[in-house]
Amino acid sequence: MRPSTVVRSLPIDMKIISVFTLLATGAAIAPGVSDSPIRLVLGFVYVFFVPGYVLTAVLFPRTSEPVPDEFESLLGPIDRNFTGLERGCLSVGLSIPIVALL
Repeated sequence: MRPSTVVRSLPIDMKIISVFTLLATGAAIAPGVSDSPIRLVLGFVYVFFVPGYVLTAVLFPRTSEPVPDEFESLLGPIDRNFTGLERGCLSVGLSIPIVALL
């Protein structure tokens, strides 16, 4: 018997982060853009938002699955679906210690 394989596609927000990473990298090394304010804006967002957003997406994935009862009895009600504003605040708040540690 062959084991079943589950193919998961990359979520759209991670695809957007990947494209943004390529844009920020290109802006840092492109001769025409490397001296413009675009590089500064892309670099600022890349340093102070992207690391925290990726960590937030890994720790708290968007899901419609309910939390198992045994976890709810231990921790109380758990809401794993954060709003966009909550994800943004967590992203900025987590990016600062991540970048500082790196």
